[in-house]
Amino acid sequence: MTINDSLKQLDKLNLPKEQYVIVGSGALGARGIRESHDLDILVTKELWQKLRLTYELTKIKPVENIDIGDIQILGHGSMFRSLDIASVEEIIKTADIIFDHKFINLNLLKKFKQKEGREKDINDVGLIDKYLSNNIK
Repeated sequence: MTINDSLKQLDKLNLPKEQYVIVGSGALGARGIRESHDLDILVTKELWQKLRLTYELTKIKPVENIDIGDIQILGHGSMFRSLDIASVEEIIKTADIIFDHKFINLNLLKKFKQKEGREKDINDVGLIDKYLSNNIK
């Protein structure tokens, strides 16, 4: 599955674009930094409550998600819900628009990945640094 296929799936959900942001590997895939096979989405509290009424909640301690095909809507417990880095509203407000969708800006993504510190996150931080150094305007 390509980033374009995932975005088509997302478009079918008809979510209000001002109430979500794509994070994780999707933000890397949209910029051609590395492949992405799914989309992780952060949504506002209001949109989360609406989606919970329609879709089943998946709980894998300590994380709550809503999974819709290759789209994972991240809830309580997600690394991207760390208020010491940024609120969901701030992530949405500072997002980059790519393919007519909001994607987390790379500086914030880097901070979240550094904090999480898993091997794949450390690898992504290196890829982000390389991308940013090659794309300074």
